[in-house]
Amino acid sequence: MAGRARSRLLLLVMALALPAVLAAAYLLLWQTGWLHRFDVGGVKINPRARIRDDAVYELAVWEEEVPAPWARESQRAVLERAVQEFSELHANARVTVELLDEAAARDRLAAALASGAPPDVYGAARTVLWGLPRQVPASPYLPPPARDEPPAYDGPALDALTARGAVWGWPRGLWWDGWLARKEAAAGGVWTYDQWRAASGPAGRPPLSPALDYTSLRLLEQLMGAAGFPSYADADGRLAWDREQLTRAAAWLRETYHAQAAPGGPDAAARRRLERLLSGDADVLAPVNPYAAQSAMRLAPGRFVVVPPPRPPEADPVWPVEASAYFVFHQTPYKGDDHTRLAAALAAFLAAKTEAWLVEAVGLLPVTVDGWQTWSRRAPWDEANRDALLQAARRAAAVPPWGAPASADAVREALLPLWRAFMAGETTPEDFADDVLETIERVLDPEKASR
Repeated sequence: MAGRARSRLLLLVMALALPAVLAAAYLLLWQTGWLHRFDVGGVKINPRARIRDDAVYELAVWEEEVPAPWARESQRAVLERAVQEFSELHANARVTVELLDEAAARDRLAAALASGAPPDVYGAARTVLWGLPRQVPASPYLPPPARDEPPAYDGPALDALTARGAVWGWPRGLWWDGWLARKEAAAGGVWTYDQWRAASGPAGRPPLSPALDYTSLRLLEQLMGAAGFPSYADADGRLAWDREQLTRAAAWLRETYHAQAAPGGPDAAARRRLERLLSGDADVLAPVNPYAAQSAMRLAPGRFVVVPPPRPPEADPVWPVEASAYFVFHQTPYKGDDHTRLAAALAAFLAAKTEAWLVEAVGLLPVTVDGWQTWSRRAPWDEANRDALLQAARRAAAVPPWGAPASADAVREALLPLWRAFMAGETTPEDFADDVLETIERVLDPEKASR
């Protein structure tokens, strides 16, 4: 009897102790990072690895040049100061920075990935990189949301870097594309297809006279983005554009082109569009990015305001945006989880330090609370345009990442002859839409197209 009693007592003690033991084990696994490990090409990485004080870390940064013709301080100076500040926080880190031409940097990155020796941190001016060999996702290193605190980054910034459930980079600004209008023309809010048609009038110079670059596919991409289709494809590389909306956008652009009645065809119209806007012969310039908008505003201060691209009547106003960001890679042979964690810390640090420069010098939308404070003090826009771009940020729709960095360029190259033929009047909007969608699918999946 005594033996049975002792056995029951032992079982009771074990049952009572088991939850505490499991909780302690879970806490240990969580603190050491074992519960957070993730896989990159067969390498298991612990994002909570301790950065050692007794080691020397050699970190390489490759950065794409971002043109900033009106900047008070160069990109190189901003980067060098940021690296110096990071080195003061991490005395055992040796950071080298190379500032490279964008095209040359992409070619060099591709070769480095193939050889197993990419940089630790890569700063891309605009294109989102994701799922590349040896690329380390940012998600495991991003700070968790804190109660009663704003998120580390604005939602559209993370959306622009998210593919297949992971955030792939550390954002530092959002590129936007829009249209530029005379302030008196923009005051009426005439920015749906039907409203534009009603305002244009049947004869003579239309009340809203466009100066559009009909040679640029970006014009069509803008209208599709405003209709809710900001990318040719989704993150899985599948066709994302809609035939009905593509037909409507093409038909509307054909109408505006004929209403413009510019001599010399689309090429001549593109060359004269800024001249027409500044002379008062046109009311709207498109497409524009931060550079084009600043150029016009510096030539005629106070006269223009950025506006979203026209949209279908049933669509909500949206502004397609794309991220500028830093990305992290590991090398072969692998240098260790602590090395990767420090590289991630460097990427986050550089993103925070260069955001203010991109906001002030280039005119990008900020992605953090501190960035918005810089925006309110030093963004290169007058009050009307700050208000307009603040609305743009609230209505921002991220262009989702998809395919390889060259994928979008390959699609554009294949579509350009179709676009030129359409603007020359050789095809109908319906046939143009069919040809475009077929071409996009062929570029996205050459094997499927050949079957």
